Amino acid sequence: MKIPLAILCLSTASGPLYGQDLRLQANDAIEKGVDFLLDRQLLDGSWGGWVDQWYPTGITPLVVYTLLKCGVPSEHPAIMRAFTWMEPRPPQRVYSAGFTLLALEASQDRSKTPWMEELAGDLLSWMPDSGVFDYGSGHSHEDLSNTLLAGLALDACEKAGIRIPTKYWRKLYTGTMSCLTPVEEVKNEAGESLRRRGFTYRPGAGPSGSMTAAGITLLELCARNLGDGLAARHRKTMEKVQIECLQWLGDFFVTSGNPPNRSWGAFNLWGYERVGALRGIEKIGAHDWYKEGATALLKRQTSLGSWDRTPSKETIDLAQEQHGELGTSMALLFLRRATASAVSGAVGQPHWESSPQQGELILRASGDTPMTFWVSKPPIQPEIVRYFWRKVGDVEWRLLKEEKNPAQGFAFQHRFGTSGEFQIRAEAESPESLFNSGIIQVKIEMVLEHELLEYAQDGEKNLLKRFLPEVRTSSEKSAHPGKLAADTYLKTAWMCEVDDPNPSITLTLPAAIKANKVMFAHPNTMPFRKGLARPRHLLILLNSKLEFSLEMPKEENRKGILKLPKTTSIKTLEVRILSAWTGEVGQSPLGFSEIEVQKAGR
Repeated sequence: MKIPLAILCLSTASGPLYGQDLRLQANDAIEKGVDFLLDRQLLDGSWGGWVDQWYPTGITPLVVYTLLKCGVPSEHPAIMRAFTWMEPRPPQRVYSAGFTLLALEASQDRSKTPWMEELAGDLLSWMPDSGVFDYGSGHSHEDLSNTLLAGLALDACEKAGIRIPTKYWRKLYTGTMSCLTPVEEVKNEAGESLRRRGFTYRPGAGPSGSMTAAGITLLELCARNLGDGLAARHRKTMEKVQIECLQWLGDFFVTSGNPPNRSWGAFNLWGYERVGALRGIEKIGAHDWYKEGATALLKRQTSLGSWDRTPSKETIDLAQEQHGELGTSMALLFLRRATASAVSGAVGQPHWESSPQQGELILRASGDTPMTFWVSKPPIQPEIVRYFWRKVGDVEWRLLKEEKNPAQGFAFQHRFGTSGEFQIRAEAESPESLFNSGIIQVKIEMVLEHELLEYAQDGEKNLLKRFLPEVRTSSEKSAHPGKLAADTYLKTAWMCEVDDPNPSITLTLPAAIKANKVMFAHPNTMPFRKGLARPRHLLILLNSKLEFSLEMPKEENRKGILKLPKTTSIKTLEVRILSAWTGEVGQSPLGFSEIEVQKAGR
């Protein structure tokens, strides 16, 4: 996604302006990272990592928060679809509630205030007397990591105008201080005595980089939100503690890993960003935290635009995918200086132009929805300009517009009906000549298709959520068993063996269910996996006797929908794959990411 340099400003108002090369490289890295995340959004609007019964929204709230802080507008279809998917899945744990509140506040959409108020109430009800949060509702141990997310979320509520009673901030301050380690006396290279200490994951444990940054963050948030309600002696103690903790962070500063020997290095880097922003400092100890961190991240970004473990296009590895989405989100929050960023969602207009080496006419385009097209530098003033378009991958060109008004380069605006990538060319005609432009390839992202928005709600309507069907298949790849086609997660998929000549899957329900619609999702619904083999013609048998045929859509981001002539009691559902798009039966791994059954209103 094109995000202009003005939005990706890499310095605070009082901070230094980094070298041009670093700024440009960081902007480019952010753009690639945003595209990586957008290309991995699932058909239902979610990102599928870390989803389970306790984290029903998984990593999606973090990804949405990251995209918003990186300049993706709140009206972007990816954001709207994600919020639609998240809303009916209330968080059960602090991490989910915390990142959801951060995302809601970053959207700057005040119509979401009631949602925020409800989640804030949940968080406050989960707060223990100690002031140190556990995972939620008394689940597992109390720790500073959960407490950090709760504190950031409550601060987001305050920013949105939702007042958090002072007693909770006092309790949070007390809980944070309980995770502080004793003072350690050390000497610097000059032999001077220094005091340092850190924060721990749990009271009584050893300090770490990410938790020391968490402790400093929480103290800053408490001071800001308590205001005059924080006694002078506590404010003095707080400042002294933070200076000692900054000494610890500086002494153990790293750009890889989490000192002294902890995991979650990406979380540690995000900690430096928060500390730098909230304290208004550009150095942690002797280290220029942004310059060193950004330089290290730029070296570690993959060719796909991601950080951390990321699978190839051909594989579906849930563990790798979720780590790629997590690592990328944390890296982008650092590079974007998200904590210091006061504005979310302001994105400039993307722009394209054809190469003069490809034609006498220069074709230009700007915007998204609508998109403006015009031409420039024709050798002779034309009387008419025709614009043609086709989807990427198609052969046939279609007329988009025949423009006779020469104003502003025969300019006109057009709204595409769907998001996607399109090729555009133009020809200019005069009585004497015909001039052609080169081809430009534009990307449309801002069309919110009603069908895709409906997909974000399908999961809650799926009747198979209430049952655990028995699943039999003709064959299955080891990492893609049949049960994954009925697990309600689009992130996973059943796939048959490559040489299976007659791929089929049968669901047997413990009790008959009444339904009038059966839906099938392709095995690879993420945009970046376009072009892989997928089912085309299906034979569907209900209860071993009712027979239906269905042709799956060619597009990966469309479901195949079988509308039954009347509401039917379904006990068994058998699906046979007869042919394939971009592949052949018996030579390609085929399957479904999800089979859904609904009883829809007529």
